[in-house]
Amino acid sequence: MCPERGVTAIDSISLASELPFFDTIPVNILVQPGKCITYKFHPSTPPPISPSYVFQVRGQGVNGPIFAASATFTIGNPGFGLIITKPVTDTNAHCGGKLKIRWKDPFKLYDGLTFTEFTLVEAGVRFIPFSPPPVNVPVSAGEKTVRIPLGLKNEHSYHVEVRLVRNNNHEVYASDEFRISRC
Repeated sequence: MCPERGVTAIDSISLASELPFFDTIPVNILVQPGKCITYKFHPSTPPPISPSYVFQVRGQGVNGPIFAASATFTIGNPGFGLIITKPVTDTNAHCGGKLKIRWKDPFKLYDGLTFTEFTLVEAGVRFIPFSPPPVNVPVSAGEKTVRIPLGLKNEHSYHVEVRLVRNNNHEVYASDEFRISRC
């Protein structure tokens, strides 16, 4: 993980899904701004099989604000789920510019379905709609180009979330975090 500028310690790391936190490890990892680190996560009990887990990095204690999150990933072999392949961490994006979102359906279970929402997310705190909002985008399309809103925080990390309903279940998938500049 690569902490934001000004971050000197990480207070906790949570393994989370659409349900409340599955496991949280209070940590006090000292970090150097601008330096990336690797941290091995060892949950106390095996997590349930799921295609949409994320790691959330928090400041100010285990219930503090989220300042970073991973892209969604799979634990076990759930037999379903989407993979968001773009944007990636080194994406060069700017306010008012275009952003290509790409995804894969490795299990071919989403044919005929459309996304219910595409959202830009600022560190799990602020959900920002794209304007105009993408509507009726079929999963089979594999990609969608959107326009990044104006007025965002400059040089700040964001990620994209896509939502859909399959078999009466709401599913959410997230991209890697990336920086948006020139705001």
